[in-house]
Amino acid sequence: MGEGVAHQDEPVVKVEEYFPLGPLSTTSQSFLRLHGAGEELFVMRCQGDAKLMRKARWNEYFQAQEVWGVKLWSSSKRFKLSELRSLTGHGKAFVPLEQSPRVTRVDISLEAFGSGWTSAVRLKSGEEEDLLYLDKNADVGVSWRKAGPFERFPEAPRNGYGFDVDVSLQDVWDAAVTTHAFHETQEVSNCQHFVRESLEELSCRGHLQAEGPMTLRNQSVADGLHYLGYLDEQRKALSSSPVQLQRLWASVMSWNCKLSMARWGSSWAECFYLKPVCWCDIENYTCATCCEVKSDFLFS
Repeated sequence: MGEGVAHQDEPVVKVEEYFPLGPLSTTSQSFLRLHGAGEELFVMRCQGDAKLMRKARWNEYFQAQEVWGVKLWSSSKRFKLSELRSLTGHGKAFVPLEQSPRVTRVDISLEAFGSGWTSAVRLKSGEEEDLLYLDKNADVGVSWRKAGPFERFPEAPRNGYGFDVDVSLQDVWDAAVTTHAFHETQEVSNCQHFVRESLEELSCRGHLQAEGPMTLRNQSVADGLHYLGYLDEQRKALSSSPVQLQRLWASVMSWNCKLSMARWGSSWAECFYLKPVCWCDIENYTCATCCEVKSDFLFS
């Protein structure tokens, strides 16, 4: 997989799966970073379609696509490009590889300075373990993340809010994206609502066993605000203005720079500048539309 034409059965010696760094939607999908004998390749996925890309050279940065991602896991098992190609068109959020890790535990973790909640998701693949966080915040919305260099999240700060499970990342994600808090703005529901609803949905699907109803960390305060008429029955903020007005106000206040600043401040995120590659450069055939329209060349 170098500068010249490579064969589709040339081995990929390492595969890394990344997830985009916010704002995420129900159609967000992971992308793959492939390490072979030569140039790195990336397989970008979007709603069942996939596109092959490579790192841009220094003189191509202004025309390259900027991609931000959080590495979820990696595998050193050798694959063939043809094997990966048959999987990357899959419509799920994550690529269904046999080596994908299993989620062994889900906890509520307390964010830095006790400012909110995040879901701590413990992964295990073979003998290796890792810890990811599924978080909602005002800067990047819902996103997967890892702890920064000086961050320490106490796991399961509340008794009864840690669960041993045996599910896939796809199971956790499917539950999270069906919650109301996933789609609601930060002004309506915050990280506590999102974590609570995600765990409740996992419980409803039989992935974990919760004892009784789950409450917010500051449930008594929320109950008081509800009694005074400031919160609704779900202990969420009342929508006092149209969503369009809220978005316009947020845009004016941050000059549309808040997400970019959050990305650069996220030590767990990686940025890539990518250029499209036509599959005919990799495999032993010539495509009909080749090389002048590489950015539109998709396969399923």
